Amino acid sequence: KNDAQNEYNLFGITKNIIKNFRTINYIRGDKKSGQNVRQQIVNKIKKGYSVLIFPEGKSIPHDKPHDFYKGSFEVAIQNNIDIQPITLYYYDKIGYGIKTPNTELHNYDIQYNLLFISSKPNYCIVNYHPLVDVSKYNDSEQLYNDVHQIISNKWNDFENNSKKIIEN
Repeated sequence: KNDAQNEYNLFGITKNIIKNFRTINYIRGDKKSGQNVRQQIVNKIKKGYSVLIFPEGKSIPHDKPHDFYKGSFEVAIQNNIDIQPITLYYYDKIGYGIKTPNTELHNYDIQYNLLFISSKPNYCIVNYHPLVDVSKYNDSEQLYNDVHQIISNKWNDFENNSKKIIEN
């Protein structure tokens, strides 16, 4: 019962966070949900909002971005929406998601993750790349490849130089 109560309380907190951050929810694998999310993204952008998309669909701690889902790139091409690539690099590897050989307990247990990220300062290096003009692309595949390469290359730079960056 204690674990169930903790999960319920955690769900309540998460629900409030999602509501207050105006999150657009997607039900993984549900085609109708995907169509709804695409339309919500377009509507928000037409109203002047910025939309932050994590195209990986999952977090993989201790590793550069893996494959992206292509839907957001298709939406960008179809609606002529430019993309502002952003690379996020967490020095303390606070990500939560898939368990890999390098992950620690806080990377795959949500309760430990919340404890970990709230127990000390967490450094995040944010790099805003130049805006990508989607009108220069004929298809979403090339746009996807270029944006993925931009973000991954910068993530690798951060990984190779993170100790120097944090010390400065």
